[in-house]
Amino acid sequence: LDHFGFRKAYSVMAERAGTTLAKAVEARYDAIRKEQEAAAEVQRQAPEKGEDSENGHSPEASVASPDLHAELEQLGDGPPPHLKPGSEERAAWFEAFLSETSRSSRSNMLAGILANEPQLLAAAQQQQQPAQQQQQPQQEQASLP
Repeated sequence: LDHFGFRKAYSVMAERAGTTLAKAVEARYDAIRKEQEAAAEVQRQAPEKGEDSENGHSPEASVASPDLHAELEQLGDGPPPHLKPGSEERAAWFEAFLSETSRSSRSNMLAGILANEPQLLAAAQQQQQPAQQQQQPQQEQASLP
């Protein structure tokens, strides 16, 4: 969700499906949670079905992959549990999350570009210094009686 290209493609596909990016992310979140719950149930029943001798788990217990866990980690704690799936309030939570993610991903992208391009970083720092120097006299004048 924090990669511009992926986000753009996901948005276009959501629109083609007649939905929004936020609703598509909410649906994906719910699908992953269901897969995790199913995997957890399989793991709880594993001793009853017999364990695999190689890793101590039944083959079905590997249903929830680390990739799914990583996808959920992108959403932090996810929406508050009191927000019901499909509700306007929950959709608003996903909209707000995507908006915040978009802002932070732009900042991270710019920071990455600047880190890899020392000339751009130096130019950005030089432009920032005169602006800060101009603000100081204005602040000093404002504090005079």
